[in-house]
Amino acid sequence: MTDTRWLLRVLCLSMALSVPVMAANEGMATHFLGIGYPYGACGVPDEVAANEAALDTLTGQGNPVDYVALNVFHTPLVYTMVAARPMKGADTAYLGTYDNGRNCGRWLKLTLGDTCDGTNDGAAGKDFCRGGTGWYPNAHTGGTIHAIVFDQCTDGNAWCRDSRYHLDLHTSILGRLRKNGQLLPPLAVPALDGSGKPIVDPNNPWAIDYRVTGFNNPKVS
Repeated sequence: MTDTRWLLRVLCLSMALSVPVMAANEGMATHFLGIGYPYGACGVPDEVAANEAALDTLTGQGNPVDYVALNVFHTPLVYTMVAARPMKGADTAYLGTYDNGRNCGRWLKLTLGDTCDGTNDGAAGKDFCRGGTGWYPNAHTGGTIHAIVFDQCTDGNAWCRDSRYHLDLHTSILGRLRKNGQLLPPLAVPALDGSGKPIVDPNNPWAIDYRVTGFNNPKVS
C-alpha cells in the first residue's frame, strides 16, 4: 500500500532542497563491480555471470558483458525501502526504470555528458554538484558504448533515488568508451598483482579489481 507519509515528506523536503532538473532521459552515471543480491544479475545463474565476466577481463574479449544497473525505486528525497518487491498495486507508484525487472536484457546506448567540477558524491538530500562552479565538458564527454541491463540499484543514496535515469555502469565499461569511432583513453584499468595478473575480489567471483581515475560521476543519457 502506498504510504501517504512519503508524499508529505517529499513536499516538506522540497521546500529546502530541489531535485535537480535534467534533460529528457538524462541522469547521473556511477560505476560498480559486484552484482547485487538477491535480485541482481536479472536471474542469470552465478556461474554464468562469473564465467562471462571472467572472459571479459582475463581474455580481453571486446564485449561479452558490458552491462548496467537501473534504479529499482524512484522516490525523490526519500531513501528508505518504501515497498516490498516485486511492487504491486499502489506500490507501483515507486517504480524506477528497472520496472520490477521488466527491463532486464534490454540493450541501450549510453552517452556520457558533462562532469561537475565540485563534489558529486550521491549524498542523500544533497545536490549532485556542490562546492564547484557547475557542469563542464571534458575529453570523455560524448563517449558512448552499448550495454545490456543486467542489474539493479536499491541503494539509499541520491543517485539511486533522485535521478530517475541514473545508470550504474559496470566498471569495466569505463575502459571501452568510444567517441567518433575512436577508443578513448581508459578511465578504468584492471588492477594487477606482482605477476601481472588481474586482482580478483575473493568475496565476489566475477569482480576483478579496477583502478579508476578521472571519473567523477558525470551526467549520462
